[in-house]
Amino acid sequence: MIIRQMAVGPIQANCFILGCEETREAVVIDPGDDIDRILTTLAEDRLTVVHIIDTHGHFDHVGANKRLKEVTGADIQIHSADAPMLTQLSASAAAWGLAAENSPTADRLLEDGDTITFGTHTLSVLHTPGHTLGGICLYTEYTEAGAPKKAVFVGDTLFAGSIGRTDFPGGNFDTLISSIRTKLFTLDDGVKVYPGHRQIMVGDVAVGDGAPISVQSMTNTKTDDVAATVRQIQQLEQAGCEIVRVAVPDQSAADAIPRIKKQIAIPLIADIHFDYHLAIASAKGGADGLRFNPGNIGSRKNIKSLVDCAKECRIPIRIGVNAGSLEKDILEKCNGVTAAGMVESAMRHAALLRDLDFHDIKISIKASDVPRTLEAYRLLSEETDLPLHVGVTEAGSLYSGIVKSALGIGTLLAEGIGDTLRVSLTRDPVEEIRVGYEILRALDIRHRGPEIISCPTCGRCDIPLFDIVDRVEKALMTRTTPVKLAIMGCVVNGPGEAREADIGVAGGSGVGILFKKGKVVKKFPEDRLVEVILEAVDEFEQQAKSH
Repeated sequence: MIIRQMAVGPIQANCFILGCEETREAVVIDPGDDIDRILTTLAEDRLTVVHIIDTHGHFDHVGANKRLKEVTGADIQIHSADAPMLTQLSASAAAWGLAAENSPTADRLLEDGDTITFGTHTLSVLHTPGHTLGGICLYTEYTEAGAPKKAVFVGDTLFAGSIGRTDFPGGNFDTLISSIRTKLFTLDDGVKVYPGHRQIMVGDVAVGDGAPISVQSMTNTKTDDVAATVRQIQQLEQAGCEIVRVAVPDQSAADAIPRIKKQIAIPLIADIHFDYHLAIASAKGGADGLRFNPGNIGSRKNIKSLVDCAKECRIPIRIGVNAGSLEKDILEKCNGVTAAGMVESAMRHAALLRDLDFHDIKISIKASDVPRTLEAYRLLSEETDLPLHVGVTEAGSLYSGIVKSALGIGTLLAEGIGDTLRVSLTRDPVEEIRVGYEILRALDIRHRGPEIISCPTCGRCDIPLFDIVDRVEKALMTRTTPVKLAIMGCVVNGPGEAREADIGVAGGSGVGILFKKGKVVKKFPEDRLVEVILEAVDEFEQQAKSH
């Protein structure tokens, strides 16, 4: 089954596209907004929508019903108790200061136990009132890579790490708890839950289940040196950085954020320690997110002031727990710094923010050693489905930092743990971005820019291969089109050894060859190796764009 998830609209409700790989039929669950994104995703996956399914009638989940039905002709299905809400979307959105088009009336009224089919797949309807009178969940079983899978799409019956709200018309806390206990707790433990609101947005970058794993870094300039900080962020942008964090140690740094924001194109997170006033100033200055440890902010009153500001500015908070900053009571309880203690600290702070009715949360728990980092994140992933920022803190110099990060971050991502990453190096932060993407590429998670494979050289190599690889790598550093390149030191074995490369060159005895997918297509003077492969990459990129 194809499963695509996107957070749509100003309230960032989760919309899901489920597709049948055999028939290309699809359903769209909760098309709340952003109709163009939904249609683009459908087109990219070559899917035809046969059903529009609303888990409930709130405007942030059904606001694009009208446009989607007009374009696709698909029928609209919703539980009978929520069907009247479809014609009241404009009024309910206006109460939030937003706009929404009323939906056409439902083509099918759903009831508990009904089934919905698309292609070879079936969704079972579970009526789960409590968030609204007609809230439903959709349960399905399918096979992926030969393994049986189970999933349930719960709308707003559940939020990420919490239950749905019950303070809207038709909501009832006791009813919702009963629905969860009787309909969801009875499902197998192995069922994957897809809630209606899980992803958080850091500026325009989605973080969380279903979103691409984002790569971020942190500046090492003095933040109040605006020119230097902007220059470094722009270099990070060129390297592919998607979120950047800056230290805010004092008021002058907080005051610099509005000027920095005006000159950069990626979301900016303010990193705060101790002084909640700096967090408030950063948020009001345009920061797209805050990173702090509630344990060093002070009183609950201080944290509430900070949280209220984050709510007002509609920005997320990252709870950043490091091995070196655990609370005294946890250190005493655990006899020092342990993975379990780090998780306890993170969950304590998450509970505090939720108690203050704040839910746009992501968590990091980092240590400087790989085993403890792995243990902590594994434990944390069992405790929560909040988005996780993964990394190994204070990883060290270039070589030790790359090794620790590759092992730590790579292992977690391979296990399905982590939603965004930062590689920590005592180096130019641009190097952190390069390493981050190489980790994602090695795991076949994301591919950005050229992948260069080259032989380690041996006695048969008679070209300056190290220099050639360096020159090609530097020339292509800012390219974004995925392409696999091979640079080989032997014209005899090179093409065969690198047959999976899109483009490759090899040289020796004064002759260079260009090959594509292992087949030789051109011979040329050896001293043109770099020139020829760069020309071939340009041609490849043009062809990719034309398609």
